[in-house]
Amino acid sequence: MRKFRRQMAFACSAMIFAAPIALCGRAVAEDKLLTEAVNFTGTLTYLSAKVPGFMLIAVRDGEMAFAGFGKITDTSNKAPDADTMFRIGSISKVFCGEVLASMVLDGKVRFTDRLQDRLGYGLTLPEKDGRPIRLIDLVTQTSGLPREVPRADGPPNDPFGTNTKEAQIADLKTNPLLFPPGTAALLLKLRVRPSWRRAGKCRRKTLRRPPQGTRLRSRRHEKYRIQSVPRR
Repeated sequence: MRKFRRQMAFACSAMIFAAPIALCGRAVAEDKLLTEAVNFTGTLTYLSAKVPGFMLIAVRDGEMAFAGFGKITDTSNKAPDADTMFRIGSISKVFCGEVLASMVLDGKVRFTDRLQDRLGYGLTLPEKDGRPIRLIDLVTQTSGLPREVPRADGPPNDPFGTNTKEAQIADLKTNPLLFPPGTAALLLKLRVRPSWRRAGKCRRKTLRRPPQGTRLRSRRHEKYRIQSVPRR
């Protein structure tokens, strides 16, 4: 009951603050429900996430609505809008996968093409246990390459400006592969090594955490077992 009351109080607070927050940097679609959903959901998210600022964008039936929440800098109360620049981060993974899939459909490349044959950096790329890096390994985070390229720190306004072609080539020459390409996935600081168990007709595969109390060998690379489960 107390939990329900807290949720109701939070929702009411969000409704009270929704108007002043959502009025900053928003696009109103003809679909009033779409606009209302963006404003209300964005307000709830902003109040609960406690982030400096963010934008929420929704598209339905060709119409778009977006709203900015919070502020763009510590010294400005301006909310994010359509002209605000955000670091793209891991969203680029979606674009890379989409572009690769489109090129495969067009017959320009194959998923199993070696990166060595497509990169054009003029050096021999590292392999591990006889397994080369393939294009599919790059977009599925299974290449074995580390998450970051060793490089000098970039300026605050462009922290990745030092991640240059020259820095990448220098790192590739050191054979930085953490595991044979295609045999594990490296996501943030979580390394997952597939370990499949046959259980009848396996169709759906899920990632399960170790039982409570299980000690992990390293916090840096927490190893979980991937087990297949029968399709219901």
